[in-house]
Amino acid sequence: MGVVLAGGGSRRMGRDKARLHLPGGPTLLDHAIARLRALDLEVLLAAGERLYDDVSAHVEAVADGAGVGPAAGILGAAAARPGRDLLVLAVDLPLVPVELLASLCAHRGAWVVPVVAAPELPSGERLQPTCALYRPPAVAALVRRIAAGDVSLRGLAREPDLDVVRVEPLDASSIFANLNTPEEAREAFASLRQSPHRR
Repeated sequence: MGVVLAGGGSRRMGRDKARLHLPGGPTLLDHAIARLRALDLEVLLAAGERLYDDVSAHVEAVADGAGVGPAAGILGAAAARPGRDLLVLAVDLPLVPVELLASLCAHRGAWVVPVVAAPELPSGERLQPTCALYRPPAVAALVRRIAAGDVSLRGLAREPDLDVVRVEPLDASSIFANLNTPEEAREAFASLRQSPHRR
């Protein structure tokens, strides 16, 4: 089951980032859906209270679950499809290749999450929880953490009984470029123009 997270407020972008168009191509929302569908997955749209009538005929939108932010979107998808594996992709990660998404699905583990080196962090790694595979035990752990008042997805890595698999991405230097501001969008789109095979 694929899940596109598109419920953010886009405050720093100044407009709905899901509706931004790739250079000469689809919107970020359609791009995210297409990458998940390339893996033959049914796709759910976790967009909170946002309405996307132009895609509703093709993708089922689900209400948020408990918590806030991405966690609420993931739990909403889990409630809509109980017991299913959820391959989650944030709408504002346009450079993540289908090959990485496929590799997440190929690993065994309750939570399969990409990492990149982050020397400034005590752990030395930065998890990418909005591009990850959540199997039912990971969803259950997330429910427990939210009930305890912790809505941080990265906190799942501290769950002692959860099978967490860390996957090194294909090109960690750029594929997790996150589009929060117009400047970040311009940089990511320029990267796509230079390497169109990433689409």
